[in-house]
Amino acid sequence: MTATEGTTASVAGFVAETPVPPDAAAAAAALCENLSGLETAAVRDRRAAVAYWVACALLHHAGSADDLATESLAAGLEPALRVRDSLDGHVVGGWDPVCAAVLVGSACAAARHDGLDGEATARAVGIAVTQASGLEILSDTPLGTFQRRMAARNGLEAARLAGAGMTAPVTGLEGRRGLYALMAPTADPAAAADRLGRRWLVTALPTAEGRTPPPGREERRPNPIERAAEALS
Repeated sequence: MTATEGTTASVAGFVAETPVPPDAAAAAAALCENLSGLETAAVRDRRAAVAYWVACALLHHAGSADDLATESLAAGLEPALRVRDSLDGHVVGGWDPVCAAVLVGSACAAARHDGLDGEATARAVGIAVTQASGLEILSDTPLGTFQRRMAARNGLEAARLAGAGMTAPVTGLEGRRGLYALMAPTADPAAAADRLGRRWLVTALPTAEGRTPPPGREERRPNPIERAAEALS
């Protein structure tokens, strides 16, 4: 990040322009192939929860798990995971940092998939964070699932609106009335862009190995697109 470039612009530039290395793309593809295992891991692992909902959002948006989709997921998850980690322990008012991260990640992943440039991606983030909500105390309840589902859907809508030309502040993360100032005033917004492109957090996320079916039986893997659509419905 340069001295004149804000956090949101830095995140957006990364999402729009940075090539995804093969190991990060492979890790994102593994997440898509093992959504059921990722969902199980999400019960105890907040990073996995972010990954699960952003993956569902991107797969539903793309309608495919091809190379473009998995690279877009990897690019969107990097700022999302940093947002969650940097908000954790600093949030005031009981808000859920996972919901905020899912919003940012879904917007970024969809923006990358749709070919939005850095400026439009920054607007997508700005639109998305206006919808930040969800209470952490509800995380392990059906209502917690509902609020994270809505965060994923709202992130996708933010990318669509930005792609259609809707304007928004390009300081949605670090601005005086941005996400961090209102949700976690003691947290550092710059952490959302820390080492983007140099350290790929997606490669450390849990993935579930496929089970070996009993001899003579062939196990059908759930279709990730169908599973994602069901999760967001």
